[in-house]
Amino acid sequence: MVIESGNNRIKLYFHFGWHSGVEAAEKVGKYIEAVKPDVVLLENAFSTEQRSRELEDKFDREELLSNPYADNVNRLIKKHSPNARIFVPERFTLNDSNALRQTQKNSDEVQDDSIGEYLNGNPVSALQKFKKFTALHARAQVLRETHLMSVVKNLHRLLAERYPELLNRKKINVLVAYGHAHTSLYHYAAKAGFSSVERDKPRIYFTAQASLMRSAIFRKPIPENKLHIEFIATWLMPYIVGLAKTLDHSDCAAASYLVAQRLSKEDFNHISHEMARNQTEDLLGFTNLLSQRGVYVPRSESEIIALLKRKRIRSMSTKMG
Repeated sequence: MVIESGNNRIKLYFHFGWHSGVEAAEKVGKYIEAVKPDVVLLENAFSTEQRSRELEDKFDREELLSNPYADNVNRLIKKHSPNARIFVPERFTLNDSNALRQTQKNSDEVQDDSIGEYLNGNPVSALQKFKKFTALHARAQVLRETHLMSVVKNLHRLLAERYPELLNRKKINVLVAYGHAHTSLYHYAAKAGFSSVERDKPRIYFTAQASLMRSAIFRKPIPENKLHIEFIATWLMPYIVGLAKTLDHSDCAAASYLVAQRLSKEDFNHISHEMARNQTEDLLGFTNLLSQRGVYVPRSESEIIALLKRKRIRSMSTKMG
């Protein structure tokens, strides 16, 4: 790796967490208060150079983005580190951005097809399509991660080009606030010549989508005998999130997996056939069938909390203490 010479002026701090909602913003705010960053790197998937600059300018002018997470992060930056700049690392060309978005759209369509197959009583075909979905999803995300690694490698130069006042600064504190799935950036940054690289180390439970992405980035394919668990965890996540109004998405991911892991391949196939026979197409009907097969499914936020505590899973949410 050719190291950007200016990187040795940068102290890099990583915070990996969910990037949606006010509570997630408050968590970032704690790191802003502690680090007092000169620059905050914020995620915006598949963003073009032009779009990233527009977002940075809006943050600088304190314009509301109608996004509770982004607006509250900006409020906390102005409160705790008022001179900090925002930098959005994803700066794709328009063609590359459109291509990646199309790949993502294609993967979503294949995922919908896999669910359709499952509802129609074809569990084998459902898993085949789900496997295709994982490959398409991973392709877009690996290209995205490669782009981000290039930004990290050249970070000092890119920051100085965007904000010339940073060029001769001897010490630059940079906070990277990115999603759980991107911990590979921390490992890459540790080799990129920075003055220091630190990260928070909470116990993270990845969403099924994040797990699929990470399996591709770290080149650890999902075992065939685990595909049905990933399928169910992915499908259950919206149901769990809908119940858990105040919990961190990492908590919801943990709960989704705790339910999915109880499901045998035989049960997976049986429920698919039952859904087709009964023409059941909603998640509530699916959860009822899970219960009939002896799989416990929480029905409220309090039951999710009880499930996590019963399994001794430490919550990421301040609501659980």
